[in-house]
Amino acid sequence: MLDVYDWILSPEIREHMRANYPLSVEEKMHIICGGFRSIEEKETALRTLLDESGEKREQIETMIRLYGLAMEELRKTGPEHLFVLPTVAHRWSQKWNSLITSDVRLCSSYAELLKYTENRPVEPHISASKWEQVNGTWENVIDFDIQRVKGVYCTTRFWPSEKKEKEWGFDFEMTELQLELGNDVLGCHRLPYPIPFMTGDLVKLDGPMLNKPLFGVMDNALDLNGTRYMWFGFVEGNHFGVLDLSYSLLHLIGEYRVIDCLYPAKPEELPEGEEILQEISEYLSRQPQRDSDADNEFLDIFGVRNKRVFRRWVETPFPDLLAQVRQERRAHG
Repeated sequence: MLDVYDWILSPEIREHMRANYPLSVEEKMHIICGGFRSIEEKETALRTLLDESGEKREQIETMIRLYGLAMEELRKTGPEHLFVLPTVAHRWSQKWNSLITSDVRLCSSYAELLKYTENRPVEPHISASKWEQVNGTWENVIDFDIQRVKGVYCTTRFWPSEKKEKEWGFDFEMTELQLELGNDVLGCHRLPYPIPFMTGDLVKLDGPMLNKPLFGVMDNALDLNGTRYMWFGFVEGNHFGVLDLSYSLLHLIGEYRVIDCLYPAKPEELPEGEEILQEISEYLSRQPQRDSDADNEFLDIFGVRNKRVFRRWVETPFPDLLAQVRQERRAHG
């Protein structure tokens, strides 16, 4: 039997959902399609899901056909086809920080492209593409990512050209699925799943699709309408920054799911210069009501009010930062 919970990368979120949130057939499809797995695995999992599909059978069959067409297109090669893989390199200098330069590797087949990637690992979230020569002109056929999944490089998502969509017989502006191909259909929607982290928890955004972890403090609360919202407060250079985690997709580097990227963090993991996050976490965790008092403190400390972000200096000692917050409250009544 297919265990869709296993497709969620964050173990804490995965086990919390397994214990507290039964998945509908449609949600299982969402998790499969947006999962950090190869498109071959996704197609196989969707076929298994057909046994319990019910009224969602047509949607699932549409997705199976879509993944099949994508795999067929990637494997199809000929003298008129060219596969392009950007390669990213970092150069360092004393005057500037990191200079990023980009080159490309040209391959005659998808298999050759994957073999090259195995021998020379690429940066995470690299998007490759397939081109076709038509009447002497090169046209884009399909874009796709290259990711390392379970130790093997593969494609997890893809984006066919408009011409290829029509050739496949799909009109994605009209379809009920509203899919960005190979991605989670809930990407533009609020996160429907329960998250085990409370306001004040020290957390991090991490995963195989990211270069390095990003550490921060969690805010998880209800607004006056009873709608749950979540903020991630972090250190951004010399200032504090915030990310909105209220939606299914995390718009950070590429588009990846919150349920795959959000993990608990320990104080000893914090990078040098970000120790103030531990002080903020401990202060918020001591508040009488984590869902109200701590939420208000978070919004003031990280400068988030009425969907506006006011930047605060990270180097300000935490007691002075709290004094600033209290002074601003008195000034605004």
